[in-house]
Amino acid sequence: MNSLADLFTDDRRSSDDAARVTDAAVDDRRLASLVGPPRVQRSSPSPADETARLTALVDEAARSASPVQIAGAGGAPKMPRRGHKRTDWLNVSFAVLAVAVVAVVGVFGGIQLANASPAASALRALSVDEASLANGEQAIQSGITRIDTLATEARAEADSVEPALTAIEGYVDEPARTAAAQAIANLRAGLDAVEPPAMPEPYARPAGLNTDDLAEVGAQIDVVRERSDAITGLTEEVRTVRGQVVALREAFVGSMAALGATFPTAAEAEIEEYGQADQSFIDAVAAAAAAVPAAQAAGGLGVAEMSAYPALVDALRLDHERAIAEILAEREAERENANNNSGGGFTNPGTGGGGNTGGDTGGGEVVPPPTEPVVPDPTPVEPVEPPVVEPEPPVEGGAGEEGAP
Repeated sequence: MNSLADLFTDDRRSSDDAARVTDAAVDDRRLASLVGPPRVQRSSPSPADETARLTALVDEAARSASPVQIAGAGGAPKMPRRGHKRTDWLNVSFAVLAVAVVAVVGVFGGIQLANASPAASALRALSVDEASLANGEQAIQSGITRIDTLATEARAEADSVEPALTAIEGYVDEPARTAAAQAIANLRAGLDAVEPPAMPEPYARPAGLNTDDLAEVGAQIDVVRERSDAITGLTEEVRTVRGQVVALREAFVGSMAALGATFPTAAEAEIEEYGQADQSFIDAVAAAAAAVPAAQAAGGLGVAEMSAYPALVDALRLDHERAIAEILAEREAERENANNNSGGGFTNPGTGGGGNTGGDTGGGEVVPPPTEPVVPDPTPVEPVEPPVVEPEPPVEGGAGEEGAP
């Protein structure tokens, strides 16, 4: 990097004039190296030089210019010739194949058109109508078969439920059980009244039909279409009858569901009334009652669960009676133990003594001997209210009273 002192050596502090002249040349060279040589004043060209130069430019442009088609000029412009292009034989083969296919299709269509007749067209229409008619007849046959299947299944369900309704009489809500039994009767009566439409004879094309006769083929088309209209009406009838069967079964299933919903409530009442039974019997009754609506919610009727419920309730009642009998026996044993601990037997408080049981106690009063307690028979199914043991009133008398049971 040059400093200003190196570029410009004309320093006022220098007093050497000779050195200044030498340094001026050095400064010019250095300045030229930084900014370039000084411009050279060129003399303006003469008009003759300009004319020659312009003429050379025009000639050059004429030699390199492309041909231009001028409007109204005769003849087409000559285009430059291009190099030879290689033939694509694959594209040529595809083109030839496409032309051949089109030609074959055209010939075939022309032959079919030439051979076509009104009778042949009518025969094709007849075949289409016959296929549609066959589908309709098959649909009606399937619908009638489905109606018979639904009716048979509904009758079987009613037959399976009826014994269960008889078995649970007295164990569940009676109005609900009666409504379910009436639903069975209504189902059977409704199914007896259902009459599916009669299936017509299947269609078959007449064997003697002249397929080349346009009039005969046209008349057969009319026959097929009339049967198709009748089949459409039968389809609506089949749909209506099937809806009736489904409605009857739904009413029956609804009554069974209403009956099943009463089982948990009936079980709670049984458990509350026979609560002295063992806890296992209580749990079994509660679980059996809950199983009925659960089975119905899963899509069944709960027939097996209904049939199992009465036996579990009977076991609950029997175990309750057993528990009551044990309680009474324990109370009687406690009473006998209390009598034995007090001296044995009944003592007349008026005598002041003890040990005399039964008969005359010496004071003119007869005291009856104790009797055996009456233990209820645990075998009856009907509920038995436990006897209420009333405490014996104290006998009025003097001192020496012993504890009375």
